Amino acid sequence: MSSKSFLILDTGPLSYFTYGEVFDVFRRLFANRMFIPRSVFKETQYDHKVHENTLNAISNGWLRVVENLTGEEIQVASELFIRGLSIGEAETIAIASARKWILVCDESLARKIAREMNIFVTGSLGLLYKAVQNQVLTAVEADQAIDRMRQENQRIPSEISSFADLSRFVVSRGRDRFLNEL
Repeated sequence: MSSKSFLILDTGPLSYFTYGEVFDVFRRLFANRMFIPRSVFKETQYDHKVHENTLNAISNGWLRVVENLTGEEIQVASELFIRGLSIGEAETIAIASARKWILVCDESLARKIAREMNIFVTGSLGLLYKAVQNQVLTAVEADQAIDRMRQENQRIPSEISSFADLSRFVVSRGRDRFLNEL
């Protein structure tokens, strides 16, 4: 995996970072390397705040939309949709698989399936960890983001209430090495 790998996002991280009030972290860490499929863009329309942030990022050119899937990607996405994933999750996994991109997704079933397909996967909390490691956010700002995410009913594991907890969580799973390569 290259430090210049592209990332494909599902709707969850867009929501988490919107409600954590740290959406700009995406731009500061991964400008011009982040993509969403058209289906995810459509899903953001169900939440005004998430849609507004996403639309602004696209308008400013640092988040791009994958407009057309290949035949192979459509086939894989269809199979994943039948397995119970949303169309956004299915398309992000199909794109990540075919293009060897990193999947950024928070849904447990989608993450499990992606790992079975040997796709590199991270989620919102992994990117929050990366933001602190790269000094884009301070640990205090990450703590505040975690609190805001939780207050807005974003699903944060109960064992994580601070950046210190998040750091232990990431390191204990060996994910820190992977995140350092992003």
